[in-house]
Amino acid sequence: MQKIHLASDNWSGCPDFVLDAICQSSQKFGAAYGKDSDSLTLENTVKTIFQQNNLKIFLVGNGTAANVLALSSLLKPHQAVLCTEVSHLHVDECGSLERLGGNKLILVHDKDGKMLPSHLEELAKSSMDVHRVQPKLVSLTQPTEYGTLYSQEELEAISQICQKHDLLLHIDGARIANALAILGSSWLQRLAYLKVSALSFGFMKNGGAFGEMLISFVPDSFESLSYSQKQLLQLNSKQRLVSAQILSLLHDNRYIRLAHHANQMATRLKDGLISLGYIPTRPVDCNSVFVCIPPHIQASLSKHSHFYEWNAKTHEVRLMCSWSTQSHEIEEFLKILAQIP
Repeated sequence: MQKIHLASDNWSGCPDFVLDAICQSSQKFGAAYGKDSDSLTLENTVKTIFQQNNLKIFLVGNGTAANVLALSSLLKPHQAVLCTEVSHLHVDECGSLERLGGNKLILVHDKDGKMLPSHLEELAKSSMDVHRVQPKLVSLTQPTEYGTLYSQEELEAISQICQKHDLLLHIDGARIANALAILGSSWLQRLAYLKVSALSFGFMKNGGAFGEMLISFVPDSFESLSYSQKQLLQLNSKQRLVSAQILSLLHDNRYIRLAHHANQMATRLKDGLISLGYIPTRPVDCNSVFVCIPPHIQASLSKHSHFYEWNAKTHEVRLMCSWSTQSHEIEEFLKILAQIP
């Protein structure tokens, strides 16, 4: 029997319409390095979605590249980034920003992945001391690494702290579609009100084949970002193939419908776990479920399913649903779990 895939939404493939879009773009000639019609159409489409003209998109190889390109171009080497202790930037990007941008990360306490404004306020104050790095940018993740969502009120509180202390604001949206499936696509238009400087807009965890999108809202950074994109090895000569697949996902909000399905599967999984006596350790806002499962049960369960042990000390595991997760897979997983003594 084929194993049930709940380890990561990165393991899922692509919808047929994405592959069709790539193939159709590949069958024609197009200018290189983003000068093709698909890439130009994509930028205009993004401006329409955000209802902003003063933005520029940069297509890169992965989410880490989007984060590092954004932050390294917005910051000077002596300036630091404020991010949570569980952020992808800190935990899962192998010190890439520190190496390529030379910027220090300052860790902010979090609750279920969301940074605490009180601690952010404390750390945001610049010492104006040449011996210390100076905080300059806040990077938050929406949804967080725990799949939790910042409310608009929480985001406004963070934005106000940023404006008070002259800090830039970056959003890591690796799973932004899963957030938009809850908040609505119009939420993107509120980023201007929040004074967001850059957004890493993810697609590969939600049906994309390759490539992610960085959006900059700071015109003064556009030129430096263009040079940095090349220097950091992220300027794809056949960018039109990336643009074509992203356009296919944005068309008629397909990407949000895919994410909505993933979120629904996680809700179904959460409800089933609770009925078996397994209470999630984190709020289930999007497409991930965190729950503690004893080691001996994990061992038996791993014969039938892929999942990720998030914390070996507490035996907390992450169960991640994707756009391609099926209802019968969730039911089968719960059935197997119920039968393990």
